[in-house]
Amino acid sequence: MLLRVARGDGQRVQEELRGQFRQTMTPADPDEPRRTVGKLLALAQARRDDRRHQARQQRERQEADRERGTAAAREKRLAALADRQQQAWLHVDELIAARTQADYDVAVALLRDLGEISRREGRTETHEQRVEQLRQTHRRKNTFIERLDCAPSS
Repeated sequence: MLLRVARGDGQRVQEELRGQFRQTMTPADPDEPRRTVGKLLALAQARRDDRRHQARQQRERQEADRERGTAAAREKRLAALADRQQQAWLHVDELIAARTQADYDVAVALLRDLGEISRREGRTETHEQRVEQLRQTHRRKNTFIERLDCAPSS
């Protein structure tokens, strides 16, 4: 074919190629309607919507898995902490005595966990009394008191 084009018969080769292209592009079943641009666009939109829906479901599954993992890790941490509550209260005192913001944050998180354990064991009042005692003992440590006040309750 290229040889024919090189000899100057390019116009005829072009017509033959167009004819072959048209034959391959005709529908296999002439009774089958051809797809319109509107139908193709609608199909493309439906596929995009389907992909977005699948991606959203995948993200939701991953988030649920992450939340379950976080909850399981917290339960495991609380179970271990329940066995050493007295040591944990001493550790809270040490953290507060360190007088750093990071240690205050750790102490408040530990107090929150101890509060959850106390709630589960039905000793909420005892926990609240100990926290109030800490407040009184460290009332001049404003940063600690602020963090304690801002901490979410369990």
